[in-house]
Amino acid sequence: MNPSHDEQRIRERAYRIWESEGYPQGQEMKHWYEACEQIDAEDTGGRTSEETLDTASGGIESGVAPPMPDRQSEP
Repeated sequence: MNPSHDEQRIRERAYRIWESEGYPQGQEMKHWYEACEQIDAEDTGGRTSEETLDTASGGIESGVAPPMPDRQSEP
């Protein structure tokens, strides 16, 4: 899948998580990573990120993190 489509998919999922939790402030990172984990699980047939790494890389972690959400300046 195109990386920009992946980011858009994560962004939309994180927004839905934020909405479902009542629009809390300061939880952007938590929602972003939760969205990443949910999408990874969907894309790998329910395997965890660690199981996917073990299968794909022979147990060697890639060290690549998902893109971070843009932080807006706080008032």
